Amino acid sequence: MLSQSKSIIFLLIYLFLIYIRPQEFIEELQGVPLLPVVLVLATVFWTQESRKGMQAPHFKLMGWLYFLMCWSLIKGGLLEEAFAVFGDFFPVVLLFFLVASGINTLQRLRAMFVVIGIAMTIIAIHSIDEAANGVGWTGAVPIQGRVIYLGFLSDPNDLSMAMLMAMPLMVYTAYRAGWLMRVVWLAALAALMYAIALCDSRGAVLSLGTILLHFSVLRFGVRRSMLAAPVLLLPVAILLLGSSRVGDMSAKEESAEGRVQAWTQGFLMFFSNPLFGVGKGQFVSYHHITAHNSYMLALAELGFFGFTVWLSILALSVRMCMAVEFQRECKPPEPSPDMLPAEEWDEVRLCSRVLWLGLTGGLTAMFFLSRSYTMLIYVHMAMVVATWQMARRSNMLMPAMSWSVHGKRLVLLSMGAVVFLYLVTLKLSS
Repeated sequence: MLSQSKSIIFLLIYLFLIYIRPQEFIEELQGVPLLPVVLVLATVFWTQESRKGMQAPHFKLMGWLYFLMCWSLIKGGLLEEAFAVFGDFFPVVLLFFLVASGINTLQRLRAMFVVIGIAMTIIAIHSIDEAANGVGWTGAVPIQGRVIYLGFLSDPNDLSMAMLMAMPLMVYTAYRAGWLMRVVWLAALAALMYAIALCDSRGAVLSLGTILLHFSVLRFGVRRSMLAAPVLLLPVAILLLGSSRVGDMSAKEESAEGRVQAWTQGFLMFFSNPLFGVGKGQFVSYHHITAHNSYMLALAELGFFGFTVWLSILALSVRMCMAVEFQRECKPPEPSPDMLPAEEWDEVRLCSRVLWLGLTGGLTAMFFLSRSYTMLIYVHMAMVVATWQMARRSNMLMPAMSWSVHGKRLVLLSMGAVVFLYLVTLKLSS
């Protein structure tokens, strides 16, 4: 039990460090390999755990994605770049395995929600300080008046995406807290909303609207959500009125034209290398800017094989959320030691719902960002997998998921996604 508790402790510490990144702005910590050491410790103690749920197809798919990312470069003779990708993406794969298989209780999942909420609250306060003083305490400086943070949050669009995905988790944490801590969490959410406005991200505004519409449908149903949606979308309207960039959204705006040109070039790359792509990270070698679309980026760089694996990971994550959301009954045929108490079934479904809302926001934002490989989305999907595995232990009536069951539909989905992207690109470029 001691090693198991150490595993989750080091995992939470690592999660906090990859968000806050004190080793990048505290002079005494610079050069100290905090992240690798903590990740190794979390892995060592994880190997000693007696219960590691690995029934989801994501584990094999993540392995295939990792291989195809490297192979996309090896087949083109880019061995040095392949070794770099092998090293850079390894922590993402390992963290996915640690979270998806190690978060096997509601207590651990809630702890992850709290750590992410605390980290994002600190970053939101940093964003407010950065906007007020022109520089944050980390040394981060706004880009064209838009706040940023460090590491994988050093772009205002990435920062707003991370905040949006964390919001449902923080709402859940506030919902479960006592009245005093609920006030604290609600204040944190208010700071987060203000920080999102300071990011001035058009994609974030659309993503927030998608999250709120999705919540409205889940909470009130399709018909009643038509009445509730205008009220829920009030924050989106406020952001629209306060944004200096949302009013410029059009296909003819300079930034939008650049995106369409990038998507066109992406298809040229795909047509030239349809099976394995031009290589992970090589989009900018063929075009002067990145794709500004995670789906196009994966298609161009990884080809149809890699894109299918990548999109399958996303699609199966959504499918897991749907399976938990719409499975009402909890009637396991045979009790087992790993089965959750029946009274916790609704709590598992609620956790799955908030993760689904966050995932909706992330997938929407990714349509406007080149973030196919960012750690943020994989950590979130790992929590989805962990929640689904807990739900399946508690409710064996839920259908199993595997490539053999869903493979054909996932290939068809990938083909449909390629056609959709092509038609959208064709329409916007005309």
